[in-house]
Amino acid sequence: MLGILVVHALKQSRARRPGWTALIICVVYAASDEYHQTFIPGRSGEVSDVVIDGIGAFVGISFYLLIRKRWSSGA
Repeated sequence: MLGILVVHALKQSRARRPGWTALIICVVYAASDEYHQTFIPGRSGEVSDVVIDGIGAFVGISFYLLIRKRWSSGA
């Protein structure tokens, strides 16, 4: 969901390369969240969670861009 929201915001602002920028933002956010978890007792930060979040962001961003492209082409 975060990927969809970020790429939508970037598309609305007419940013260059909104898909890649959104993916980078989502992965950096996931990494910072995992780092934050290392300070909470009983929690741990896992690299695998960052990878999973990155894959989820990639899927959401790809889905958004595909639907938007089809919608704008009228197909």
